[in-house]
Amino acid sequence: MHEGGNPAMAQQRLLTTLERLVAIQAIDMKGALDEASDLVADAVGADKADAFILEAASETLVALGTSNTPMGRRQHQLGLNRTPLANGGQAVEVFQNGYGRHWRT
Repeated sequence: MHEGGNPAMAQQRLLTTLERLVAIQAIDMKGALDEASDLVADAVGADKADAFILEAASETLVALGTSNTPMGRRQHQLGLNRTPLANGGQAVEVFQNGYGRHWRT
């Protein structure tokens, strides 16, 4: 998200994204999570965004929603949309603690 250093523009872009997230009307969870991932990736200028769910039986986080970007599509082609909790990593850290290392104070 590049707003030329203008905090007001950055805040407006995030507010607009939040409004668009609330307005998602997909009729199934995957569709809603895919749309949300697209919105988040666009809002923050990311190559990919995922929305994970826990697959309890296998103790695995599954990126049920992934942004429709080249990196997002490739992730699924390679089967990299699954993260066992035992493997750790940033997504697991956020799932277990509610925040990642970038948000700690």
